Amino acid sequence: MGRKTSCFIKQLTRINVTDIIICMTCITFLKDKQMLAIRLDAEIEQRLNNLAEKTHRTKSFYVKQALIEYLDDMEDIYLAEKELEDIRSGNSTTISWEELKKRNNL
Repeated sequence: MGRKTSCFIKQLTRINVTDIIICMTCITFLKDKQMLAIRLDAEIEQRLNNLAEKTHRTKSFYVKQALIEYLDDMEDIYLAEKELEDIRSGNSTTISWEELKKRNNL
């Protein structure tokens, strides 16, 4: 087997026939997760492999982190564009910096 696992769960079940170790808690966590398959250029895959190996984290960890950051940025952009559209259409108003400071006793 020789593969390191990052599972924090102590209770393991061994299936002798196939020599596979199954963590019952990980299976419970995974049943609510969705799988996404992506195709990567060889260069990106190699960079991801190198980073994962050097840091002892999984490739999935880094892909999830990158996706979360990207989604956060895209959501911010969308909200800003929506607010700008509302201002231009008269559905939202703005105040000056001076007015903002005055209202908040700054």
